[in-house]
Amino acid sequence: MTMKIKGTEGQNISKIYGQKPAHVEDNLPKDTANKDKDSITISSKVKEVRELVKETLKIDDVRLDRVETVKQKVDAGEYKVSSEEIADAILRHIQEGK
Repeated sequence: MTMKIKGTEGQNISKIYGQKPAHVEDNLPKDTANKDKDSITISSKVKEVRELVKETLKIDDVRLDRVETVKQKVDAGEYKVSSEEIADAILRHIQEGK
């Protein structure tokens, strides 16, 4: 495994000590410099899940038909909900861990 350090941080440190930064690859023995590179393989299942997640995120969470029905009732002054029903719904929601 080879670790490469990139960026200017190493150069700033070398200015403090007055030395030229050494490259990690320069310090490795020649026979290990290009050995075993890290790699990653993504299975077809992971790719499928990724696509499903993308599609799920496109779905609208709001049920527009329900919103419109409630909106019409509120505008007409017909939408009534008891405080007990609200409290019960809140408690159910908390108990279900949502």
